[in-house]
Amino acid sequence: MSSKQPHIFAELDNLMTKLEDAFQQQDWEQVESLLTERNRLAEMTLTADLPTEYHGDARLILEKMQLQDAAMQDQAVQLQSEAREVLQQRQKVAQSIKAYKSID
Repeated sequence: MSSKQPHIFAELDNLMTKLEDAFQQQDWEQVESLLTERNRLAEMTLTADLPTEYHGDARLILEKMQLQDAAMQDQAVQLQSEAREVLQQRQKVAQSIKAYKSID
């Protein structure tokens, strides 16, 4: 298993890059799929029996995952806020149109 570790760490890093891209493109199905795959691979790889020689790499991957999750959470909150503002603006426009039509 230990000979596969560097390859798996590189695969996790690649998945995280793809995840960032999908999130920026707001491809939510892809984001969900990549998150699931990233977490599955991390659970399989970052285990208690991980050879000591890979602990540094594992720590870096975990830190990067935590930073990525926090950044996506922050961006998701911002996107939600922006969507709420757009919805409120559209509702005001709809009310204005309705009021204008009722004048006729």
